[in-house]
Amino acid sequence: MDIDTNTLITISSGDRHMRRLAAALNTQIRLLRHERRQLQSGDLELKEAVTNISHDLRTPLTAIYGYLDLLKREDKSETVDCYLAIIENRTEAMKQLTEELFGYSIITSAINDMRYEDMVVNSVLEESVSAYYAALKNSGITPVITMPECKVQRRLDCRALSRIFSNVIGNAIKYSDGDLEITLSETGEIVFTNSASQLDEKYGQNDKEDKHSKAVNYLIVKDFAARFGKLNGSISCKELIEYDISDEKQLIAARQTDVFQTKCAGYIKNAVQLLEEIISEYDVSLCEDQIQKRQGPGKN
Repeated sequence: MDIDTNTLITISSGDRHMRRLAAALNTQIRLLRHERRQLQSGDLELKEAVTNISHDLRTPLTAIYGYLDLLKREDKSETVDCYLAIIENRTEAMKQLTEELFGYSIITSAINDMRYEDMVVNSVLEESVSAYYAALKNSGITPVITMPECKVQRRLDCRALSRIFSNVIGNAIKYSDGDLEITLSETGEIVFTNSASQLDEKYGQNDKEDKHSKAVNYLIVKDFAARFGKLNGSISCKELIEYDISDEKQLIAARQTDVFQTKCAGYIKNAVQLLEEIISEYDVSLCEDQIQKRQGPGKN
């Protein structure tokens, strides 16, 4: 039997038991063929739906950005300014989600195209950093790179790993304050570290001594983890999908099911909804705190 193509079994033996066995196996093969066709069809429909949703969201988002820009030019109170900033942040988050929807369809399409090979992570990291040498130099960034002398060997898709490195380094060039540290450990753990004050100013705190903002961020993360765990039974990927995808054999087994299209998609949806709810709850109180700070003590 051809495992890859599920070719039906032909048998020349006249033994009735062997013929019955071959017939039973062929029945299972036909069922498997049917299920595969259904899975492939559903996967294609899902990708098309994701692409269509992304397109449908872009038009109203563009209009929202336009009206926000007009509102910014009008005279308004500090309270209105603060709420407009919240709306702008939420709109930006929606824009990013629509882009990620495209990324999701691309990633799911690429899952079956992954080509695993034995490779040295040190070399791939060095090549990725070297490719950005000119851009790093123009941005005034001299990366501090720490790697072990021994070769860190893994079985991975080289193209996918290179894309990840390129994406992280590219973001560091766009947003870094001029620092970038890259550390690769003997265990294969890779850590990219840099400061990005322009992102802090836009999306979060820019004062390292702002203990209140740190506390709020901690509470948001803690609240999210608690709610997600309560809703789904766990916050561990291994427990949620019942596969350890860090193990290559289990990853292959997971890909042969629809776990990524069903369970993972559901968990992502839950996570986005929960995070939006939590952030919205904290936004109002943060806005009031910011107004109070600007007005100073004793002012209303």
